[in-house]
Amino acid sequence: DACRSASKDAGCDDNVRFMGYLAQEDVYAWYQACDVLVLPSEREGLPRCVIEAQAFARSVVATRVVGTAEAMDAGRTGFLVDNDRLADMLPLLIRLAGDEKLRDTLGREGARHVRRSFTLERNVAAIHSLYQELCHKPERPVHDNARRHFVSPNVLRCGVNHSFAHRQIGVLLRKQRAAVRARAHLPHLRRRRALRCRRRRDG
Repeated sequence: DACRSASKDAGCDDNVRFMGYLAQEDVYAWYQACDVLVLPSEREGLPRCVIEAQAFARSVVATRVVGTAEAMDAGRTGFLVDNDRLADMLPLLIRLAGDEKLRDTLGREGARHVRRSFTLERNVAAIHSLYQELCHKPERPVHDNARRHFVSPNVLRCGVNHSFAHRQIGVLLRKQRAAVRARAHLPHLRRRRALRCRRRRDG
């Protein structure tokens, strides 16, 4: 409702559609029909829409949040802007709207990027490699800044309960991702803290 109201207030009703939930085949049809994917998110896990749009050779304009930055190759498959500077998207979108050759170049590179980085075979190999590393190496931290988080080799020894091992890996990777995300948001938090201090001082 808030988005519909904003669209109406901006006088964009004739140019904006809110499609709601769509079946997968309908989503793919919209990828084929579009020129650019725009994703102005404040936060993301790993945005599948960015990967799918690139697979359809569509360029991407998005905010520089952790998951999105991982899913695309900024400058080669699309453009990223700081998530507190959404207005910076406008000149990029105007540029892409008027430059079909640039859209095609970014789109082709995006399709290559997905084929290189997000194939089923590559993901299976990466997971298998992680299991092998954890099974055959002694106690080892997952992240330099999280040295207290260890996985016991007795838990992850090959032939033991791998569903439990998978849960353990998931927990440690979530902690690592949370640490990365916290560092990414630190400059924004510092700016907000400085703004609050100025308001208190001036008020």
